[in-house]
Order: sequence, then structure tokens, then C-alpha cells
Amino acid sequence: MIRAFRIFAVMLSAAVAPGAVAYSAVAYSALAYSALAYSAVAHSVVTPRLAAQATNAETNPVAQRVADVEAVYQALAKQREDLGLSALARSPELERAAQAQVLDSVERGYFAFTGPDGKGLEHWVRAAGYQLGEGAEKLAEANLRVVEIIERWPSDQARNASSVFHPRMMDVGVGIARLGERNRIIVILGVTDDDLVRSRAAALSDADRIEAEFELHFNQLRAQAGLKPMKRHPALRRAAAELVAEILHDRLEPDERRRAYSMASRVRRSGYRMREALELQAVGPTSVEELVDFWFSDAQSQGVLLRRFLVEFGLSVAIGETADGPTVVWVLSVARPGSV
Repeated sequence: MIRAFRIFAVMLSAAVAPGAVAYSAVAYSALAYSALAYSAVAHSVVTPRLAAQATNAETNPVAQRVADVEAVYQALAKQREDLGLSALARSPELERAAQAQVLDSVERGYFAFTGPDGKGLEHWVRAAGYQLGEGAEKLAEANLRVVEIIERWPSDQARNASSVFHPRMMDVGVGIARLGERNRIIVILGVTDDDLVRSRAAALSDADRIEAEFELHFNQLRAQAGLKPMKRHPALRRAAAELVAEILHDRLEPDERRRAYSMASRVRRSGYRMREALELQAVGPTSVEELVDFWFSDAQSQGVLLRRFLVEFGLSVAIGETADGPTVVWVLSVARPGSV
């Protein structure tokens, strides 16, 4: 998946105590994916009620497709259970997407995850109404019955670990089409935006581990720039955590002057004696790796992270339920102590 964050950044400054300067680089982001022109999917999903109208699946193609789709769901559920993987929820949206994509591939004569017009997984699932956070896809075709095709998947577990046996997937949809005597199958698996964020809540709750992981990535990049490493400071983490709580509480557009002055107040309340302090904020990234990539992709944020005389930092992250759904908020406080 390609994940993209929209960046809105502004550098703020305010006069504080004599000899001290406080800056706040505010970098808000909204979790977003590559912008695509999505079209409505006109293909319908065949329901068991329609299947019941056909008495002979061997001679009725509608009934046969329904039977084949059900066979894929059942076989995949058993295969994942045997491998100790989580069960998948059948998604009507992903089923519409898979059926639309497989029919498009047959009608337009391509056998690939992406069509000649560039439409791929993200297009089909979003057109079907699924709010994709992360996805995977399986494409298979053979001159075999559908059940014979899917029976082969466990024998190639390593290859299928990134698709039908992907451990993080939560939802599934199946599409099937016939080309003469051949069967073509597309299985789409996904996790919604909200479920993806919630699934990472436990990992983000370990503050010490998160801060240590950030320190490692962050200082590697500082070293490449010929700068000394920064060290963690618990008081700066407390200052960062205070702002995280504030952002989750109100989710309002920041008043620049108030936010800049309050940064100095937060740092002082934390017990840290500063000569210079800066802040970075981000809303959206769900891992340290994403966070570092996000900040270092923005010139203004990178300038804060690579400021020569800043030597200590504190990082805080939290997930809160807001009107926009589960929201991940990060704040980094970096500073130069008054004694330096």
C-alpha cells in the first residue's frame, strides 16, 4: 500500500524568559491515500436467494458462480484456521470490488492486478465503498474447477503469506469469472482505516519502546548529517504528553500565538529548564517508521529535527476516538537546556 499524508506546517515563535527562545513547528496531517477518480461499480453481488432460484448448479452459471464463491470462502476459512491465522469477515463491499475487477479483467483482456488504465486494488475497493486502510490481493486462473485451484494454496504458504494468508487482514471478498473452460479468481482482503488504527493501539501504548525506537531512527539520520545524537528526557516527554491530550480533547485549529506560548509553559511545568525549545506535531502516522518518514519528508520539520544545538527530546503518542474516528496524535518536544 502507498500511504500519503497531507502536510500543513507553520513555524511559530514567541518571546519567553530573557535569553530563551521557544519555537513550535506544527505539522498536522490527515491519514489519506493516493487521490483517485473513483467510479461507481455497477456489478451486483449474487446472493444465496438468487442461487436458490436455480435448481441445478451444473447447468446454471449463476448458481455455479454462487456455489464456487461459497467454496472459496469455506476453504479459505479452513486453511487460515489450520495455519493459526485469524478468521476473516465476509465483506459485501470487497465482494463487489472483487467481482467488478475480475469481470473487468476478462472483458478487457488482461491478467494482472492493475488494468491498462492504471486501475488497481485501491480503485476497486474504494469504488465499492470500502474505506481501505491496508489491503492484499490474490489472482489465480487455471483450467481446473475452482475447488481444485484453491486446494493448492496451502502448498505455497510462503508466497501466499502476502495475500490470502496475510496475518493482519480482517475482511475478505471473492470474485469469479469463467473464460471457456478456465476459471479466474480474485480474492481481495482488507483492513479498514479505523480498524488499522485500532489494531496498532497496543503497540503504541508502550511509551518506553516507542521512544527508544524513535531515538534509534532519529539519531541515525542525525549521524548521517554529521550531528550529535539527541538523548531522551522524561520532562520533555511529559511536556509532549500534555499537548497530545490537549489535541485529542479539542481537535480545534490551533491559535498560533497561544500554542507557541503554551509550549514554553508546558516545558516549564514539566520541570525542564530550557534555553531553546521546539515542538513537532503529527496526526495520522500509525508507526514510528511512518512518523520519521513523514517528518523527514517535510523540509520545515526536517529543519527542526536537524537543528544543531538541540540535544534532548521527549516523544508522546496516543490514540483517541474523535468525530473523525480513531485518531493517532504524536508530539515531539526537543530542547537545549539552559545550562548549555
